[in-house]
Amino acid sequence: MTQAAIPTVAPAAIDVYRLYLGQTNEHFYTTNLNEANTLKNSGWNFEGIAWEALKQSNQPVYRLYNSSSRLHLFTIDNNEKNVLSTRGWNYEGIAFYSGGTIATYRAYYPDGNHNYTTSAYEEKVITTQRGWSNEGVAWQVYAPGVQASLATGIGVDSNARTISTTVTESSVYGTHTLSNISHYTISATYANYTGKETIQVTGLPSFISDLQLPTWHNANQSDISWYSAHVNGGTVNFTFQAEARGISGNFITDIYASINGKETGLGRVNYTDSWIPNVNSGNSIIESAIANGLSLVGKSPYAWGGGRTGADIAANKFDCSSFVSWMYHSAGHTIDNQATTTTYSLINKGTGVSWNNIQRGDLILMDAQGDQHVVIYMGDGYFLHDSPGSATGGVGVNNFNDWHSDFGMTWGSLLTRDLIGVRRVV
Repeated sequence: MTQAAIPTVAPAAIDVYRLYLGQTNEHFYTTNLNEANTLKNSGWNFEGIAWEALKQSNQPVYRLYNSSSRLHLFTIDNNEKNVLSTRGWNYEGIAFYSGGTIATYRAYYPDGNHNYTTSAYEEKVITTQRGWSNEGVAWQVYAPGVQASLATGIGVDSNARTISTTVTESSVYGTHTLSNISHYTISATYANYTGKETIQVTGLPSFISDLQLPTWHNANQSDISWYSAHVNGGTVNFTFQAEARGISGNFITDIYASINGKETGLGRVNYTDSWIPNVNSGNSIIESAIANGLSLVGKSPYAWGGGRTGADIAANKFDCSSFVSWMYHSAGHTIDNQATTTTYSLINKGTGVSWNNIQRGDLILMDAQGDQHVVIYMGDGYFLHDSPGSATGGVGVNNFNDWHSDFGMTWGSLLTRDLIGVRRVV
C-alpha cells in the first residue's frame, strides 16, 4: 500500500471490511461487521479492513446490487446510480462517505466485476497482468488503524506445523533493495487440514507499518486474493484462509511493504495446502469415490437435473444425487440407476446406520420441506457434496460447523434436523 505515515483518523470514521467470493470473483465491501461475519460463514473469504471511511460527509458512496449477475457496485456518481437503477440494479442505500487522504482506485473486469483498492500496486497488477481496466480514482479514504489484522477472529489450528518455505530475499518485484531491512525473518506454519496459513515476519524497522500479502493458487493465477496486515513492534503474525475448502495444491504468498513510495518485495512463501481430512477408511472403493469427487471441487457448478446422461457426465454437470451415484459408479461400485437416481431412491440403497455410527463413505440424506439433499461423509465432520450452497456453488467440501445462510443454521444442524437417513453403501 503506497501511503505516507498513517494519519490520525477522526472519531467519525468507520472500518470498511473487504471480502472475496471465488464463485463470482467478486470483492465486497461493508461497514457492517455482522454482515461481514455472516458472509464469511457463507463461504466468503474475509480479507480484513480495507480502509477507514467517514460516517458523514457531503459525498456519499452509493451501493447497488444486480440480482442477475449477483454482483455489487459502489459509486459516488449520483447519475451513474440513477441510470443503473433503471437497468436492473437495485439501489441498496449509502454504504459510507468519501473523504480522507488516500485514493481508492476502481477497476473493471469483462465479467461485470468491479474492484476497489487503496493499493496502487494492486491496481497496477490487476490492470496490467490480470485483464482488468483502470477506471481511475473512485473516492478518498483514510488508512486502516492498528486493528486492521486478519488474525482477529480467525485463530490458528492446534495442529499447526512448520512447513518448508522458499524465501526470496531482497526484492521479489525487482524494485530496489534496502540494506537496512536485510535482517528480517520470515517463517510460515500450515494448520493441517483446515487450509489456514500463518505467516510471521519479525525484525522489521519502525518505518514499515503495513504489509501486503497477495496470495494465489499456482495453477490458477487469476484467483488472486489480496490481504493486508499491520506491523506491531516490528512483527507481523498473520493468519488467513489460503483457498476454498476442498481445493489443494501449491500456493504462493508474496510479502511486500511500501517504503519511500516504492513497493518493496520482502519475500515469497511457497507451500502446499489441503483441506482434505486426515482420514482413510481402508476401503479402496470409498477412497476412490471420494478422490474422484475431490477432483471436481471448484470445477463442477451445481446443475439441477444434471448428471443423468452421457453428455452431462462428460461435461461434469451434476446435481446432488447424480454426483453421489456417479462418484461410486466411477469407483467401480454401482449403487443406483444413474439415469433415474434421486435422494429418495438412494435412501433404499445399502444398509441403514444411526447418526452416532456414521463412517467415512456413508451417505447422509435429508429433506428440508421439499429441499432434498445427499452428501458423502468424509470424516472429522467434513462432507463432500454438490450444492449451490457449497463454497464453490457446486461440488465442494463443507463441515458440519459451516453456516448455511439460506436456512440460518449450520450444516450439521440442518442435516440432523431434516435427516431422513444414513446409508452405508459399501
